[in-house]
Amino acid sequence: MPARQTQAQNPESESDVPPRQLSTLLRQYKILFLNYATTWPEEYREIFEDIKQIGREEYSTYRPNENRDDLTVAQTRERVHEVVKAANKDYKCRANEQTLRIHTEPLVFKRFESEVKW
Repeated sequence: MPARQTQAQNPESESDVPPRQLSTLLRQYKILFLNYATTWPEEYREIFEDIKQIGREEYSTYRPNENRDDLTVAQTRERVHEVVKAANKDYKCRANEQTLRIHTEPLVFKRFESEVKW
């Protein structure tokens, strides 16, 4: 397996758009990603570092916290599978944002109805 895979070669990739076409679309629709700040006020530094770390996570390499029991991990995987399945179905139908939200938000927010044990 090559060390670097393009999105088209990576079966776990969410996008079927080749990088060159993606670049063209970004320019066409004037989508711009600004650089992230490298320094923050001290009282917010830890929060932003945690958020930055989350942004570096990749689905293919993500591993859950080892302190979680197998049931919790299995339930989380099942919820993720449900959300991805609903989103993919809407994506294939070229659904608009509102339809996507109607189908996925209840699945995401359902977790917050559960009791959380610390």
